Amino acid sequence: MPEISKFYGQLPGRALALITEWMICHKDELLENWELLKNGEQFKKIKPLE
Repeated sequence: MPEISKFYGQLPGRALALITEWMICHKDELLENWELLKNGEQFKKIKPLE
């Protein structure tokens, strides 16, 4: 799965912090979706940060 570090310096600090928080909260779901997509399957929706 691509690393968030690709976005360092490209996004404002607050946006990067929110994205990082969301990724931490949904790590398992993101990894599951990554595997689904690698296998040509449809990904599952993930809830936004609340």
